[in-house]
Amino acid sequence: MLVFGVYIMVAIYWCLTHLQTSTASPVVNSPSTGFNYAIVVDAGSSGSRIFVYCVDTANSPPGEIPVITLCQDAAGNAIVKKKTPGLSSFAGKAAEVQPYISDLIKTASDYIPTAAHSSTPLYILATAGMRLLTEAQQNAIWVSVRQTIKTKFAFNFEDDWAQTVSGLYEALFGWTTVNYLLGRLSGIVTPFIVASSSSSSPSSSSSSLPSSSFELTQDVPIVPI
Repeated sequence: MLVFGVYIMVAIYWCLTHLQTSTASPVVNSPSTGFNYAIVVDAGSSGSRIFVYCVDTANSPPGEIPVITLCQDAAGNAIVKKKTPGLSSFAGKAAEVQPYISDLIKTASDYIPTAAHSSTPLYILATAGMRLLTEAQQNAIWVSVRQTIKTKFAFNFEDDWAQTVSGLYEALFGWTTVNYLLGRLSGIVTPFIVASSSSSSPSSSSSSLPSSSFELTQDVPIVPI
């Protein structure tokens, strides 16, 4: 799951909410590659990983989970890069964040066709390491991160797409990834309600033990009283 990225839920959420609520032009696959793209940076306590996802929305039924895979280069290697140290290490020196983030995002910028940059969502989500910092320290880092993205890249990005996530959401993302990879999710009822495939194939529990936190997630059936 680590190789695939625990934040595939973010890519799923963006695709479905955009398809269901956008009044702009509908999402279409890139003519040059046949895919849409989504970028997620998992900013953990020991380092940050960027994941570039290929999303086949055009061939996915409305309301269903789209086919999402890690994009691959010509040699068949997944477009994933890790950079150390963790984002939280820039506490008190936020000005040094710019080259760190730029180097990570350049991985996606070099791979994704330029014409698709403006339609490609970019999320940067930090976890336990950042949660240990004060609010002022976090804010200073995020200001630098957001400025870097806006001035150096043309991806689809909003300020709140770069944020520190709670342990609750970190656990939810991990659970979704595990069950997506196991084929145990049938679709999306709403962006926040995921339907299991069937009662005979229940969802799997997930646990995560990264450097600075522990999450355990389990699907609890609803029993009528």
